[in-house]
Amino acid sequence: MLRAFLIILLGGLLAGSSLWAESFRAPYKQLKEMIPDRPDFTDSPDTVERGWILHEMTFAQYSEDSNGTTKDTGWNYGNSLFRIGLLNAWEFRLGWNGYSQTRTHNLAEAHTNTVEGAGTMNVGFKNTITDGDHWIPNFGVISVVSLPVGARNVSSETVEPTLKLAWSYDLTKRLSVAGNFNFSLLNPDVSAIDPTTSFPSTTARNRYVQFQPTLSVGYSIMDGWGAFIEYYTSHNLHQSIPDQHFFDTGFTFKVAQNLQFDIFTNIGLTKATPDFAVGTGIAYRF
Repeated sequence: MLRAFLIILLGGLLAGSSLWAESFRAPYKQLKEMIPDRPDFTDSPDTVERGWILHEMTFAQYSEDSNGTTKDTGWNYGNSLFRIGLLNAWEFRLGWNGYSQTRTHNLAEAHTNTVEGAGTMNVGFKNTITDGDHWIPNFGVISVVSLPVGARNVSSETVEPTLKLAWSYDLTKRLSVAGNFNFSLLNPDVSAIDPTTSFPSTTARNRYVQFQPTLSVGYSIMDGWGAFIEYYTSHNLHQSIPDQHFFDTGFTFKVAQNLQFDIFTNIGLTKATPDFAVGTGIAYRF
């Protein structure tokens, strides 16, 4: 009942925001270059203009991970983010982690287990603090809260807040660098079962802080075409959860002022990190 109510409420917020956007939209000629937060993991400090909506979505993403005894293969569809310009330098964010399907293959027993369902939804705000001037970088703050509206064993099934400090700096007309410092208060897998009691384990209920620093370098190859490389890591504080290290790369193609396509790949650099993922998506402003 709570999940249904939250989904209806969020849908109403999105519809209301669209109507509000039509009434207070910034003139088309005042639009800046569209800067999506995808496809890299690093979010930009830039916000969407007042009254405009930037929709970012993954068409499909395939992932794979193997540890020698089991092999996980997964698909994710529709991972979306709606960024709605409110006031100058402020935007409202409504996200959904998409629909995912993960198959775990037991290599020894030739057995396969499948888990699938709708992912977590989240809401938040972004505020651009500085637009950057000469040696001063762009800087912004993002606050996000996940909501327990996804399917069991797929979503976090609880409220988890995240604070992101985002920055970017143009080194040249073609070369730029950006990064985030992300802090999240997370719940471990609430479905983890203690085999001795058959109840969720005590450690599965203890929240912990996750720190994620990121660094992304973007390069404009030619008009409309861009490329990026990125490194980021997840440090889990106060828990015996191993750190994860990732390397990302990909390409973007802007076919119009308000429309961009992308393709990306993610590579795990440690045993605790999924082996790789590849995907493609879109960003468009309206």
